[in-house]
Amino acid sequence: MGESFWSFVDQAISKVMRVLILWLFGGDVTFAVLPLLVMGVITTLVPGRGDFFLLKEWSFATIIFFGVSIRKLIFIKVRIQQTPRSPTLDTGVVFFIVLLVTSVLVLSFVILAEKGIFPPDATPLLARSQLLLFGAGLLSTLMAVIAEDETGYIRNRPVRPSDRLTPAAPYGGDVRAG
Repeated sequence: MGESFWSFVDQAISKVMRVLILWLFGGDVTFAVLPLLVMGVITTLVPGRGDFFLLKEWSFATIIFFGVSIRKLIFIKVRIQQTPRSPTLDTGVVFFIVLLVTSVLVLSFVILAEKGIFPPDATPLLARSQLLLFGAGLLSTLMAVIAEDETGYIRNRPVRPSDRLTPAAPYGGDVRAG
């Protein structure tokens, strides 16, 4: 009994680690968050740089997150349902599209605030909106990676020729098979 429990715990930890690594270092989250980290350092070190939470990079990153989530959900939908008329996964895709459009709208408000057209007393609400959508975007990419992992898409996807590496080429480098 105790051995099966620890085996279950070990498998669960392994799955969580695999999903987190795919989520954080699969490219999407890292490439969107890295510019924000750099901008955070700049706004902290350079006085008069403005409000860090009103930077338009938050909205750009959010738009990337929702776009990636939409793409992943469509891939899963096509793979699992194989029929474009089924509404089961359409709801998730439509929900992320609504959030994507909302993020673009918030981005336009941030740009208007930078130009002094947006009411200054509403900028704290704008900053909170960006952070809320950013968190939702992060969560959407995590949910998409979990869905990919649950459906076996990541482990069982067809191997593309560019995914295979040939043995080391002469003089040291790896050459991708074509």
